[in-house]
Amino acid sequence: MCPDPIASPLSMIQHHWLFLALQGLILLVLVVQYLQGGRLSRSLDHWHATTRERQRRDWWHAEENRELKQALQAEKILVEQLQRSLEQLRTQA
Repeated sequence: MCPDPIASPLSMIQHHWLFLALQGLILLVLVVQYLQGGRLSRSLDHWHATTRERQRRDWWHAEENRELKQALQAEKILVEQLQRSLEQLRTQA
C-alpha cells in the first residue's frame, strides 16, 4: 500500500491542528489551576489570619481569667479578715 500523496498533507494539517488544540486545552487547564490556586491561597491566608486572631483572643481571655481569679482570691481573704474582725468585736462587746 502506497500512501496517497494528497491525503498525507491533509493528514499532516489535521495532526497539526490536533496538536495545537491539545496545547490550548493544556494551557486552559493550567490557567484554571492557577486561578483556583489563587483562591486557595487567599482562603489559606484568611484561615491563618482568623486562627491567629482566635489565638490572641484566647490568650487575652486566659490572662483576664487569671487576673479575675487573683482578684477573687484577694476578696475572699479580705472577707475572711473582716469576718474575723467582726467576731472579735462581738466577743469584746
